[in-house]
Amino acid sequence: MTLTLQIWGGSFYLANKIFFTLAEGRQEGRKRTFCMAGWAFYILGILPWVMILMAEQKGADVIVSEM
Repeated sequence: MTLTLQIWGGSFYLANKIFFTLAEGRQEGRKRTFCMAGWAFYILGILPWVMILMAEQKGADVIVSEM
């Protein structure tokens, strides 16, 4: 389960960086679109890292296994 969460979080973080890189040098309308997509991927990629950190806490693996 942890490996799946790491792949999920890492791929969304990579997508975030790609969208922010694509946003540089674009016109204002396109730049905003790429930045919004980048932030959306960042927020969705935070969830698995929080779940991993919770699992490392004592007794929190019960919470993660129920999700």
